[in-house]
Amino acid sequence: MRKIGVKFMAKKEKDKNKISKITIYKIGRDFPIKKALSEYKELNNGKGVLSEWNYRIFVRSRFNISPAWQPLVANIISENEIPKNSYASLVIIFNKDDNYFALTAGYGYANVREYAIDDFGIDIARKSLDPNKLDHLYQKIPTGYVYGLNRRLRGKYMPINDPINHRSVLKALRGKVINQEIGATMEGGKSLAISGKKDLSAVILLLDKIIAIEKSDRITVNIKGLDEVSRDLNGKLDHELIEKINNSKLDNVLFGYDDDLVFNNCESLKIGRDETLYSIDDIEKAMEAAIQQKSEEPALVSVTGLDDQEQEIFERKLIDLIEGELDYQDNKYFRINKKWYKTNQEYKKQIEDDFKGISQITTDYFQPWSKKNEKYVDENIFLKANIGGEKILAHEKRISHIEFADIIDKQKNYLIHVKKGKGAYLRNLFAQGYVSASLFKGEDDSKNKVKNTFSIDINEKFTVVFAIFPEEEKKIDSIFTLFAKVDLLERHDSLKEMGYDVKYYLING
Repeated sequence: MRKIGVKFMAKKEKDKNKISKITIYKIGRDFPIKKALSEYKELNNGKGVLSEWNYRIFVRSRFNISPAWQPLVANIISENEIPKNSYASLVIIFNKDDNYFALTAGYGYANVREYAIDDFGIDIARKSLDPNKLDHLYQKIPTGYVYGLNRRLRGKYMPINDPINHRSVLKALRGKVINQEIGATMEGGKSLAISGKKDLSAVILLLDKIIAIEKSDRITVNIKGLDEVSRDLNGKLDHELIEKINNSKLDNVLFGYDDDLVFNNCESLKIGRDETLYSIDDIEKAMEAAIQQKSEEPALVSVTGLDDQEQEIFERKLIDLIEGELDYQDNKYFRINKKWYKTNQEYKKQIEDDFKGISQITTDYFQPWSKKNEKYVDENIFLKANIGGEKILAHEKRISHIEFADIIDKQKNYLIHVKKGKGAYLRNLFAQGYVSASLFKGEDDSKNKVKNTFSIDINEKFTVVFAIFPEEEKKIDSIFTLFAKVDLLERHDSLKEMGYDVKYYLING
């Protein structure tokens, strides 16, 4: 027994010289040390002494820092009774040949992250994790945060079989590592976090393994979807977008916002100093107003979003609100939340195949969209011309400040949302259908409000119908551009999961 005890104690003593988790960022050789680590002190450095790796060690310590919650109790607890914190941070810069990495501990990440190479951790995780033992998968969908998948994975989940992954952006991945010599678990995002006892010599061996993994083409976790472009290309695409805005050559875009509940409460916009209220959907007039205010740089004009009570709910530069697709050097890119994503032929084919699976109403369900004085009438006139019998007008009555539908067909159990437009512009239509349907599937109070307002049976199965009037456009691929198809597919999938059927209908002119 004593012998076993000695071994146990020896192991515990040995582990005291190791840490249980490390976080690594990949950085470029132009990493601005003086700027990023201006508050740090360099304590040690060495050239080629750690298996040919060079290193520089930086530390920062801040004593007697008041906790963040101090303002909440400042008037009821004396200052000397509030505990103080000590923040000790570490950054070690490693380099060998053209490979540069930063190991961070404490709050060191806060000074490194901004300059780190995007998706480095994701790339290593996809080549290292056991696909049968994934624990965490965070994805972002082009529609914003509708799915915002942050999910615990159970069983033998294989991402390649999940159609959602084909249309999403992978932001983080965590699970068990196939090669336990690397570590026990790994999480990859912008950084790479690895658990498993390690000392400095083990870190050096790990860096060599990481370089080998980077060079390998072998993927263990095969998740296909949209890839975020490099920082350099992102800047070039932003420049191209700004040029199009400045020259009034912008097409197939919309004003987007990453919070659906906020965006769908936005009724109007103020452009810069102009007190005129512009519809959130009227991109053309909003652009014209921006150009009038700042003809040389309309993309930088401030845009304020207002709700139906004319209360401000957000303020952004015009360029920060633009979403949609852009053709650049024979490739197609999506802009989502100020970032660009590149599509590819396989991605496009997958979208086209999935889109064909969405049901279309092909019979003459609505009367044609009429004209007056050679111009198409506004939406209200069209809606009122197409109600009667079991089709009731719904858009004038809101439920919890949300437009539940434009028309409800009580006989067919259709919740119909109508929009005149095409391409990326249709995102507002799809978002409206999703938000109102979510409301209907939410709390009993909302369901009862719908029941009492529209006298419908809330226990029936309903179909969400997106009715689109593309004016003179007849080509399906021009009505539903790639960005619009992706958007519709994500709303379609989420609505189906909530128990709705989903259809679309093209209104004749």
